[in-house]
Amino acid sequence: MERKNYTDEFRRRTVDLYESTTGATLNAIASDLGIFRGVLRGNHGCGRGVDAAS
Repeated sequence: MERKNYTDEFRRRTVDLYESTTGATLNAIASDLGIFRGVLRGNHGCGRGVDAAS
């Protein structure tokens, strides 16, 4: 499977969306965007130590 390359703009927007959505989980945001949770975790440490169960 080929690895997808996301633009810096996309990465910034995913982090902004996660941080601005009260009660959001990494799984829920990733599902809404159609991406894997690991993509969010890789974006500037999104979710580290915040929602380990997601």
